[in-house]
Amino acid sequence: MAYHRLRSQGGSMIELERACRVYADGTHALRGLSFRVKPGEIVGLIGPNGSGKSSCARLLCAMDLANDGRVVIDGIDPADDERARLAVRERVAFVQQDPVDQIVSTVVFDEVAFGPRNLGLNESAVAHRVTDALRAVELSGFEGRDVNGLSGGEQQRLALASALAMRPRYVVLDEVTSMLDSAARPSFRELVADLAAGGTGVVMVTHDVAEMVMCDSLVALRDGCSAWEGDLGDLARGDDGLWDDCVVSTRYSNALRAVLRAGIDLGACRTPESLARALYGLSRGSGARLGDLVPRLLDGCGFAASSSSVASESASAPRLSSGIVARSVSFSYDEGDPACPTALCGVDLEAPAGCVTLLAGRSGSGKTTLAHLACGLLAPCAGALSIDGGAPDPARCALSFQRPENQLFLDTVYDELAFAPRNLGWDEARVAASVDRVSDLLGIESSWFERSPFELSGGQARRVGLGCVLALDAPAYILDEPTAGLDAAGRRMVRALARVLARGGRAVMVISHDLDEWAPVTDRVALMRDGRVCWQGPASELAARPGCFDAAGIEPPESARLVRALESLRGGGADGC
Repeated sequence: MAYHRLRSQGGSMIELERACRVYADGTHALRGLSFRVKPGEIVGLIGPNGSGKSSCARLLCAMDLANDGRVVIDGIDPADDERARLAVRERVAFVQQDPVDQIVSTVVFDEVAFGPRNLGLNESAVAHRVTDALRAVELSGFEGRDVNGLSGGEQQRLALASALAMRPRYVVLDEVTSMLDSAARPSFRELVADLAAGGTGVVMVTHDVAEMVMCDSLVALRDGCSAWEGDLGDLARGDDGLWDDCVVSTRYSNALRAVLRAGIDLGACRTPESLARALYGLSRGSGARLGDLVPRLLDGCGFAASSSSVASESASAPRLSSGIVARSVSFSYDEGDPACPTALCGVDLEAPAGCVTLLAGRSGSGKTTLAHLACGLLAPCAGALSIDGGAPDPARCALSFQRPENQLFLDTVYDELAFAPRNLGWDEARVAASVDRVSDLLGIESSWFERSPFELSGGQARRVGLGCVLALDAPAYILDEPTAGLDAAGRRMVRALARVLARGGRAVMVISHDLDEWAPVTDRVALMRDGRVCWQGPASELAARPGCFDAAGIEPPESARLVRALESLRGGGADGC
């Protein structure tokens, strides 16, 4: 994917030297952090939530200044004066974790044009940059669209287009794929590789192992300090637990780690297909070092991996409700305007009680709209939805928004967690017990209780937002992208929480682009495209239906691609598989 950009000049780089950042409340976000980013290099910032990754990203683009130490970009120290800070901001584009935080216009064209216009370019040059940038992120044709009408993933791509339109020398990307669907992510990775090949330095804050594979180097942060530096192969071969802290466990990531630990070079296994070839060789080579891993991988492709245990657990779960049921549901945000696209068209869907149902599909396919209808926040134009056989009601179908931290509005974390129980009229002893319960479930520390929720990191705020929803103790839950922005430990916790809720007889619907991540805990899957459900059924059946991914317009998850490649090798006569 070619994209015109400004090449960095020789000798340029970003340098952090013992950089420290202390916030007004005394929080030490960064403690003596040092590393470099050279032109054309991709550097990944990894580590747990609250480790300082986003704080570091803000220093790199001069949104914040270091309290001590130095941050120098192409020889410019933004701490010198305002002119230096402006020069840095022209060189370094920053795409934030939540695109809404940086969107300033109401129309897509104007949003992307905002930066180039501030550079004093004429309208012809501005239009050329906007066209190039929107094409690069696959938003061509969206120029006249209302920004607020875009899905979360589309807004994320818009924010990236706005950054690219500045033709920066460096790009800092803070968890930008967290809202992107599986069809957009490969294009994003291709774009990042293209930028780096053209001399643009790239810094990616990420928890995604597929992005770590792309990085020339990784910097792991912990408590505001650099805990480790190296590449993904070094991380896999380490014994200090950093891999488990930084990498989400899936069949694909576990296989990749095993191959790297066996001594295979990272360059030989950067894709699921090349990883399959490496596994094939190791399973048949001297000693067949990984021979037992291949049969385990071939025992279904992720979704079938734990299907028997999950199915058994679901069968024994009590049924507190009949679940979430949609029958012939259609919806338009402006039913009287024929130009307004139909968001949902004849949707039939079931999310039974006692089960975890995964709802997936491209950005803008109608997943979040369906969630809002199921919770009674919107009313269908046609058809009907029911929760436990009754009308949709937010008290009986609790919704965790795509950005649950945007549901926060009170002065302290404790008050946020206590808000729903207090509104239900519970006494303070029962409220306190509820706060303790959801805090234990989500790893919310008691030391956060008196803090403002707006002082938390993105991942910490997401946990609190989820806790506010869980406090309702409803018979049905819809979790919209609940793990976006969470570290590996937080993701494990949320997946386990979904199973706990299902074991208790609740209906749990999870909306997510990360099919690999949710595979081990999912009972049912529904795939959407263009406002319709194009496939739904037991999760164990999806592995045998690769055409379903094509029908939904999404890419198969890495684990599915890995297993498909292994099966192809085995079918070609691979002994020992």
